[in-house]
Parts: sequence; C-alpha cells; structure tokens
Amino acid sequence: YEFFRKRLGGFGDAFHLAYRGMKLAQSPVVTQLWVVERPFKTYPELLDYLNSWDPREQEARSVNELAEQYGEFWRGRQKLLEDVTLVAGETYVTLWTFFVIHLGYPFLARLIHQDIDIFDESMAKFAAVTKKYHEAWARTGIKAFVQHDDIATENGPVMSLQWFKEHLFPHYKGMWKPFKDRNIKVINISDGNHTPLFEGYVEAGSDGFKVNNDANLSHADFEELYAKWGGKKVLIFQPNRETMMYGTKKETITEIEFMTSLAKKYSGTFLHGIDSRHHPTAAYKTWIKNRGRT
Repeated sequence: YEFFRKRLGGFGDAFHLAYRGMKLAQSPVVTQLWVVERPFKTYPELLDYLNSWDPREQEARSVNELAEQYGEFWRGRQKLLEDVTLVAGETYVTLWTFFVIHLGYPFLARLIHQDIDIFDESMAKFAAVTKKYHEAWARTGIKAFVQHDDIATENGPVMSLQWFKEHLFPHYKGMWKPFKDRNIKVINISDGNHTPLFEGYVEAGSDGFKVNNDANLSHADFEELYAKWGGKKVLIFQPNRETMMYGTKKETITEIEFMTSLAKKYSGTFLHGIDSRHHPTAAYKTWIKNRGRT
C-alpha cells in the first residue's frame, strides 16, 4: 500500500489490490505501471485463483481509517483551491477497471463468455471493497464524487448497455448508496465513448457524466447530448480531439465557440481540456471571451 501511495500520490486508491501478486513494469513517459506477469498463466489456473481469491480480506483498513486518510487528502486540496473550485472525491480502480488490470482483457473476456457465474461472484467481492471506499469518502464532507471506470473505447462501450445493466450497474447502485444517503452528487467518467451508457448510469443513480476527448464526438453528438441531458444532469465535456490536436487556428476557434455556446445554455455544464496543441493562445482567448452566461 505504501509503495502505491507514494508512487501514485494521495491515498493510493485500490492499485495496491489491483497489482497484488503481479510482476510490474514502468516507463518514464507514462504515469501508471502495467502488468507483465500474473500468478496465473492458463485459464484453468485463473479459475483456481479466483476460487480462493477474496479482496475483502486483502483490504485491512477500516472505514474509519480510510475516512481519516481520505479526509486529510481532500481537506488539504480543498483548502488550497477554496476560491477556485470544488474538489471532489474519486475512485479510479472502481470495478471494471480493477479486473482489466488484475486479470487482463484476454482472460476477462474469456471469463465473461465461458463462466459468467464466476465473473459475477468475483465482481461482487470487489464491489464490496469499493463500497467500503465509498462509505469512507461519504464521511469526509465532500459535495461531489467522480467515479472512474474505463468501460468504453473510442468505438463505444466494451459490452452492451443491457449487459452492463445486468452485471455491472446493480453494483454501482449499491456502491453509491452512501452518497445518495448524504445527497452527494455522483459523476461518471470513462475513457472512450461511453455516452450510450448514460441511461444505465441514471437508472443506477448517477447525477452526471464526464466525457473525455478520446470519445471524438461530433457537433451533432454534442447537440443531442445537451438536448437530452442539459439542465438535468451535470455535464462535463471536452472539445473534439482531432480539431484540438490538428485543426487550424480558425477551426480551433470555431470549436471553442461551438462548445461554449452549448454549455452556457444550461446549468451544471462544464468544459475541460480546451488546450490546443498548435493554437493554445487562440483557444484560451476564445474560451475566456465566450464563457460568460447571458
């Protein structure tokens, strides 16, 4: 735990569990470690491993201990940024992301398709750990919580909406109860285009969504999302990646003007990642000029 706390900053999230028993590698150009060897090398070995695996026993810290650590982490940052922004709580290795790291996608995909009951049992075990983290976060005094779980790619969700409704989102609903009981807002974030999953998030109790630029959404996509969710849910969107990375100065300005024109029509909307690779000054000047609400 101490290694990952120091390596990754803050309180370490659940990386110390996701990487437990793994041989790891790292690079000076990326922030996260990756797994190069797992204790199971064949599928039967994986099944044996999961049969005796219980992360609830591996997380020895109590809710009170976690709440004290999280609270210290959060209060320090909220004090520093008091007049600038509201600092939210967060889990990164929330549920699906944990199994991507711990099992790897090839084994995870095979487990889902061949032994869904074992997958569901394993998912429930780790969901109990994450709910423990959420209960601790809920005791710190936060007003909002950002739950990260990478369940999509640029091409869309890795599984269907119905599959997530059956196997993942019920865990989300249970994990969010500590926040719902205290009126703490829950916002979902995933890499990729997870917009087709918004309906499922909302049914589970989500209060908003954050979409990164690797979703590569079009203007029509943004217009549709704002029309459906604007003023109803917290929306945190990022301009089109291709435009911000490779567009001309005129295209960059047009993109920021378009995003701000939509965002300021609704309450609870935010923009992030408005930096441009080749035209940063133009991007920020356009944002500052157009960010005010009328």
